[in-house]
Amino acid sequence: MSRERQLEPGIHSITFDCTGDPYDLGLFWSELLGRPLADDDKPGDPEALIADPDGGPRLLFVRVPEGKTAKNRIHFDLKPKGRTREEEVDRAIALGARVTNDLRRPDGGGWVTMEDPEGNEFCVERGELDPGPATDQQPLRLEEVTPDNVGAAIALKVRPDQERFVSPVAQSLAEAYPRPDTAWPRLVYDGDELVGFVMAFFDIRFDPENPDDRPRSGLWRLNIADGKQRRGYGRFAVEAVRDEIRRRGRTGLVTVTWAEGEGGPEPFYLGLGFRRTGEMSGDQIVGELDLDA
Repeated sequence: MSRERQLEPGIHSITFDCTGDPYDLGLFWSELLGRPLADDDKPGDPEALIADPDGGPRLLFVRVPEGKTAKNRIHFDLKPKGRTREEEVDRAIALGARVTNDLRRPDGGGWVTMEDPEGNEFCVERGELDPGPATDQQPLRLEEVTPDNVGAAIALKVRPDQERFVSPVAQSLAEAYPRPDTAWPRLVYDGDELVGFVMAFFDIRFDPENPDDRPRSGLWRLNIADGKQRRGYGRFAVEAVRDEIRRRGRTGLVTVTWAEGEGGPEPFYLGLGFRRTGEMSGDQIVGELDLDA
């Protein structure tokens, strides 16, 4: 080893700035990584420390006066051990993290971008227990609702805790029936398996009595089957709606509405790039996405 190589610095600590209590942020990462805080750390201290028992860089949490204003340029990519990616994401949420972007793919690849309680980004990749990409993976596709598949469509159920946020497929089909020119219901298949339902709308005015209200096109309904979330099916459905709007030469924006509440779809839509417009449609928030985003 050269003399110059011996003099190169090593990474001693990776430092996290925070405006809250460094001890609280340290506890989050301590639980997430399974590494203890330093014995002398306590609530209210100006800093907290997590050491690596294997001699790697320490994690140091330091209180600063200014808040986070932009995306991190460096972040952790975590690979779950003894858990699936979904289990690791759920565990991080329970500890206080939130999902900002879901980039999982139906073949098992991809990752989930999250933020810790102070807004620092990290990603959760495929875990040790997640299946690898299928070699015979059939492409995702949309199918029209037909007499042959309508029964399966109506039987499709979302997770019980999501039922208050989205109408049943049967109601969506009933609403689409008298609106063949503006409603676009489709079923989402992964191979031969029905995994979801999506319905787009075209050229709808939210406030017909307002002469300045522009026609909008976008996502009307999205139902992903119980047990099939976080596999990329929702993203695929939204992208299919966006492609259909573009194909029809409609507006340069994709519109969606959602109800607020714990467990609701807002993190999913914001993660896809939708932004709040500041409007309300009834009791639902209105979001928009650039068609070419």
